[in-house]
Amino acid sequence: MQLTITSVFIVGALTSLPILVQAIAKTIKQRNALNITLLIIAALYAATLISGIFRFEAGLAQFKVVRISLGAPACAFGTVAIAVFNAVVWLMVSKINDANKWRWIIGFACGFIVMLLAMSVVASIFTSISIDRLFFASCCGVLEATGLAWGLTYEEICVIGNIYMEAGIVLLAAWWIVTAAWKRDNKMKSGGSRALLYSAIVYFAIYLCGFVWVCCHYAMPMKPAFDLCYDELIMLSNKWHTTYNNVNYIIFILGFIVPLVANTLIAVAIKPRQTDKSYWSVEHRE
Repeated sequence: MQLTITSVFIVGALTSLPILVQAIAKTIKQRNALNITLLIIAALYAATLISGIFRFEAGLAQFKVVRISLGAPACAFGTVAIAVFNAVVWLMVSKINDANKWRWIIGFACGFIVMLLAMSVVASIFTSISIDRLFFASCCGVLEATGLAWGLTYEEICVIGNIYMEAGIVLLAAWWIVTAAWKRDNKMKSGGSRALLYSAIVYFAIYLCGFVWVCCHYAMPMKPAFDLCYDELIMLSNKWHTTYNNVNYIIFILGFIVPLVANTLIAVAIKPRQTDKSYWSVEHRE
């Protein structure tokens, strides 16, 4: 079983190398923020998979975190899935540019969730486990595999990924709105663009306050922070009369994807374009 799981990491690591090579080639050809970011992410992704080859089995024995075992067929399916996933990522890295980056980023984020859901549906057909439990296990499995690859426990990777990283990424998406509004005001120099900039700053300040609250609320060692979050999710599931899994979906998937996509679309919408008449009038006056 462990050897089969390790084979997933081996295939994943091998198929991630073309992604890294493509990111390096794009960065060498054109050094900009987008390509450098892609290179960093590609390097971290490949390093995670390579690290998982050597760390995963030891992590299983040390932390004993395997909760749902579907056997070798599921691991074989995971091997194929990660190869297909890496092929899609390679295509994204090859095609993405400044003009279409938001479309690719949003599509990738939504597509990743759809992929996990599709895997859960397929696995449910061949097992007696519900789609809901399989989808939740898939999400947890991604976190566990990433944590074990870097020598982290499930609790530690959950706190880092679900709490701090998600909150930070959403905060960054809100900052994109400020930068887009600043560029618009810098080009148009009108009362409306200035009001839009001030509104964007206030909007970002709200997100910043939320991020600071999250950091202060969970400012404690990883294990107590995980336990506190777990207890709060259980409390919310009882208050909302729903399941623990559904609360996780609402907060950590919808609560992450929706503001990320919304803020990205807002930033794209208010960014000045060359087709904007006001934009051209300012350019001509200069």
